[in-house]
Amino acid sequence: MLLRNSHKKQNDFHSAEPKIVRYTNAELLRKSWLPYLDSLTTRFQSLMVHHLPQVVISKVHFVTEYSRVIGANGPATHFWCMRFEGKHLYFKQLAIRSLNFKNPAFTLIKRHQLRQCLMLSNKNYYNIFTETISLKTIKYSQLSIPVQQEEIDGSMLAKLPFDELRVLFPKLKDRVLFTEKLDLLIKGSNSIENEQLESESALNACSKQTFDKCTASQTTASTKDSLDDPLLSSNDRSNDTFDTTSNVDDKTNEDENDGSEELQQNLPLDFTLVSLPEELEEIINENELIKLRGHTNHRRILLNFVFKVVFNTYNILYPKAHDYFLITHALLKALKIPMTDTNAANEWHEAIKQKFKNERRLLQKISPMVQGKKEKFGKGSGRSAKKSEVLSAERKHENMIYVSTIMDECDIEQLVTTMKEGIRNGTIHSDTLNTLWKKTFGYRRLFIRSHTTNEVLEKFPGYSYPCLMFEEVKMIENVDIENNVSKLLPRLFDKLPNNSLFIMDLLPIRIIKLLCKQFHQSVSHILVDNEPLVPTPCIKVSNEKFELYLDWQVVAETRNPTTALSLLLSLYNVFEVKFAKNNHTSRLLNGVFFQNGEDLGKNLRILLNSWHFTFEDRIKKLQIQTTNTIAYVDKRTTSELQLHP
Repeated sequence: MLLRNSHKKQNDFHSAEPKIVRYTNAELLRKSWLPYLDSLTTRFQSLMVHHLPQVVISKVHFVTEYSRVIGANGPATHFWCMRFEGKHLYFKQLAIRSLNFKNPAFTLIKRHQLRQCLMLSNKNYYNIFTETISLKTIKYSQLSIPVQQEEIDGSMLAKLPFDELRVLFPKLKDRVLFTEKLDLLIKGSNSIENEQLESESALNACSKQTFDKCTASQTTASTKDSLDDPLLSSNDRSNDTFDTTSNVDDKTNEDENDGSEELQQNLPLDFTLVSLPEELEEIINENELIKLRGHTNHRRILLNFVFKVVFNTYNILYPKAHDYFLITHALLKALKIPMTDTNAANEWHEAIKQKFKNERRLLQKISPMVQGKKEKFGKGSGRSAKKSEVLSAERKHENMIYVSTIMDECDIEQLVTTMKEGIRNGTIHSDTLNTLWKKTFGYRRLFIRSHTTNEVLEKFPGYSYPCLMFEEVKMIENVDIENNVSKLLPRLFDKLPNNSLFIMDLLPIRIIKLLCKQFHQSVSHILVDNEPLVPTPCIKVSNEKFELYLDWQVVAETRNPTTALSLLLSLYNVFEVKFAKNNHTSRLLNGVFFQNGEDLGKNLRILLNSWHFTFEDRIKKLQIQTTNTIAYVDKRTTSELQLHP
């Protein structure tokens, strides 16, 4: 048992610490990752305090501030002090080795200056590499005066070494020839374009006159005959029949056949990905594909490489379904993943599609091709979701727990006032707050049933604390909802069908979206970006935090997505909110994480069984225990009656 516990502690530490290191050393970070980093650091600090309190130092607490500091100042690599530590290491080693205790500062300064003089005396100390970024032809008269004065005449060339001239002159000669040929090509292309424009304008004028003389019926008949005639080639059709019609609707043809779209090529059937980046080659050779999972830097590098290859080589910005299949096939082959692995194929297929969508979103303001596609095929803003006019969510009126108050109402009011003032002023201790929260439990339950949400939050501001919300759930249902969500969430995700979708989202948000897609339910009734659309509990998702709403009021907020999902289900339980008729997602999550099979209903239980997902039914277990206890008491009472008539 001790060995198993030690292994469990080691696994917890080893799972949290490397992830924190990867996030803090990342050069690029998304703001949406910060809540997950905050949950990792908080878990690491809690594990250290719980299991290794004797080695806890201040840095263990500082780890919990990483997400806040990174959110305010950017990636940690931009303001870390590693170079200072590296320089300081030299002075620490020198102070130990010099054994000077009278004037160590003078010794350190002198040794450091002597070392710098020695290093600067080396001619290879500064290795300057010249890197050519772009070429531009500049006239001699446009150069600055100091550059013009540096002329190289015959005497200067005679003084230069022959070895340097032999290397320098061929490069200069090639560059001069290149610029001359480039100028000739530019002039030739400009003259050709001018001639084409003149010929096209004359042709358009002629075709317009021809069209004015012909009727619409004759044009339609000639078009139909040309299409039905199998002997006509495509060139004959375009020259004879469509010559007049194509010039009439120039604007329509430009919209349908964009010039930039014609440049797109088709992917070859034997498309492959070659010469992957070195770091990716090492990962593939070592078979450590776990490093390419979602939200990792290596995955981002791989997707960037795939996009650049497809776009730069074939100029494909809008791949077709067959192109996506070829790209996915080539990527699986490069990663040495068997083609029979459908889960991996679906996951990478969705990742590649999402990558192209993200890249096109960045080009919406600068690319004419993307703008044209958006205007032609885009859905626009779409029909805005209709906001509900109901003022408050419907409450339960059956199967509610019985609540009785033992204390006098005046005493309870005094406790509530003390707790309210302590929370508002921030002067109340956590232990005292928990004690008062438990003592006023019955009073709060009756107050919630007879007052609005706004009045409840005004009288009991403690509901804005997630810990007190979870404590009330524990008193009502005897369930640690936060622990259940953390434990059952990965298992539920593994059993969901089509769980390769929404790979860019965090796990709790991803599960909600997957379930909404499964039940054909609008996700905007649970997850919103702006204001809520319904009075029932929902989560407002932003880059920095998750806000929990009920009856159009902000009840609580958190930065941890798992805590946000736990709070969402707690609001249904604490405020006794009735599930909407079509809200199958919240009902399923509530039944699974509260381990209550009766709340699921028959259809949802059948669905979970088809997914091969099982959990311990808490209510059913309590009923079995109660039945066994009653049977045991009844049997014992009967035997006593027989012995003592």
